[in-house]
Amino acid sequence: MNLKNAFSSYLGTRAEQQFGTLLRPVPNSRATGGHMNHDAPSLELLGEHYNTLYGNAFNTYLLMQLVRLRPNEHTIFQLLGALTSTGIVSPGTVEPTSAVMMDIVVLVAGHIRARSEAEATLEVIATAVKSSIVQRYSKVNGVAPIHAVAQPVTPGPIADISQAADNDQPGEEDLEPYIQAVSLAIGWLSMLFEPDLETTLGSLSVWAKSHPGLEEAQLSIEDWLQTPICHLSSGFGSLFPSLILTENTLQQHSSNLFVSTITFSALQDMGRVSIVWSESLGSHLYFDLEKRELFLFSVPSYCVLCLMSVDQMELLQKLLPRRNDISKEMARSFLREVILSYRLLFAQDARSRYLFSHNEMKRLKKKYGRVTDPLLKLLCGEKFGKGIKQLPTEIWPFSCLRYQDNDELGLVEQSTYIDTLDFPALGSRLRSIQIFSQRQDPSLVRDMWRDRRNPMQWLAFWAVLWIGGVTIIIGVAQLIVAIIDAAK
Repeated sequence: MNLKNAFSSYLGTRAEQQFGTLLRPVPNSRATGGHMNHDAPSLELLGEHYNTLYGNAFNTYLLMQLVRLRPNEHTIFQLLGALTSTGIVSPGTVEPTSAVMMDIVVLVAGHIRARSEAEATLEVIATAVKSSIVQRYSKVNGVAPIHAVAQPVTPGPIADISQAADNDQPGEEDLEPYIQAVSLAIGWLSMLFEPDLETTLGSLSVWAKSHPGLEEAQLSIEDWLQTPICHLSSGFGSLFPSLILTENTLQQHSSNLFVSTITFSALQDMGRVSIVWSESLGSHLYFDLEKRELFLFSVPSYCVLCLMSVDQMELLQKLLPRRNDISKEMARSFLREVILSYRLLFAQDARSRYLFSHNEMKRLKKKYGRVTDPLLKLLCGEKFGKGIKQLPTEIWPFSCLRYQDNDELGLVEQSTYIDTLDFPALGSRLRSIQIFSQRQDPSLVRDMWRDRRNPMQWLAFWAVLWIGGVTIIIGVAQLIVAIIDAAK
């Protein structure tokens, strides 16, 4: 089963036709004739086994995408053995990947979907996952025990599960490592927060570097056992912008967002702002004023996949932090805002597109290797054209859609957006960025030339400068001619 077939079966033929062509094969380490074959999609390694067993190729694909995000770091996936026990692959053909953690992630997704939000607590989900894992990796089923599948070299939840799972009385084993594994799975499935892989037993942690402004980077498991998992991310503090889109929100005083003031070129040239690429959806557009760092989500494909998948949207909705009721459409609105924001920051400005293609892409490849999200290049590095028009209209905010000449809805990019209408969830973050940008003054002549935040002012300034300069040159030339004539 290849990647495109997996998407076709899960997201539907229409989604595959519209979006599947933008996805490239995932590199893997399968050896062919002694050489590395980088063209075979990693989903092929999972085969029909996972698709039949769980009926959810998307979650497996997402997990494999996340495995690729840190190919050079000692993540949990690289510490846990290979898929050899499933019979899908033979030893030595793939890089170490966790069959156990894959099982846990897909089981977590299934148990969350099957329960109401009030019932889906950490304890309930972890207990259900433990029961399934213990049953699956048992001698009775003839499957290799966990400690034969996962061979962790550092402490962690799977290491503890591995040591206890082959016990003759598995029901007495500690639930704590399963709770930690469930919290990791929630972070990966929702991408709302980036879990800390080096957390200690008794606590749940997020990676602080991906979440600036954290109130708490670590939570006690005991305090959160009975709490619905939709509240888990809010326990760390403001990891996520407000998604409460009420009539009051839309009717409050709105502000214009001028694209020229929030493009990356304006932020970098005038404000010396740098970008921090993050795998945390909640940190998107967070601006650290002190360090002058703008956090951007590095996997926009995840937003598109959620919008195109009913099941994944339902799962994400159940994992969103709760301050009030959040409808499915509110969650969809937030994802659409994330996708459109890349166009504002980069694609609608020529110099910003250049900076992304020549600078940010190099930084992304340096950080992630050959596994950068291909949709980033389209959203950030290409001006409005055929590629953008071929994307599904469902991924754009409704306020930015207009009927085209062919009587079909399509995206219309604007030079000015309204925060409460076009960005009801991310508008406050964009306003903060705009206010910062407007307060920056150019300090060099080069900066003055690049400062296009106010196009009319820029044009008037340079028109006066050029006309004045030409007038001075002509005046000097006339003076020289007059002096020469007088000398004669």
